[in-house]
Amino acid sequence: MNKRDRLIVLHILDTIEEIEAYLKQADCLTREDFKNNSMLKRAVTMCMISISEIVGNLSEEFQIANPAIHIKQFKQLRNIAAHNYGAISFSKLYDTVILELPILKEQLEIKLL
Repeated sequence: MNKRDRLIVLHILDTIEEIEAYLKQADCLTREDFKNNSMLKRAVTMCMISISEIVGNLSEEFQIANPAIHIKQFKQLRNIAAHNYGAISFSKLYDTVILELPILKEQLEIKLL
């Protein structure tokens, strides 16, 4: 992994940890907890936009070498969140955060080893 990709991966991991901290601080244990907390939804959405934006800056070599990392999926999330905020399904966003981010985190942590 080149130095630039490493910095991007570290930034993504920091942002994932920020989301995890927001969820813990808000005592968010369920989809309903998430849907009922407007400040949490906004904070997590902005973090997801950040992840989605920066993941697109990973080099083509990194993307080709890591097809299991769903870079296009995260880039699409950014387009929906940034350009059509009212159309976000917060249930789907919650599912992405709970189900997909831990996988992404693990995949990226392995790349740093």
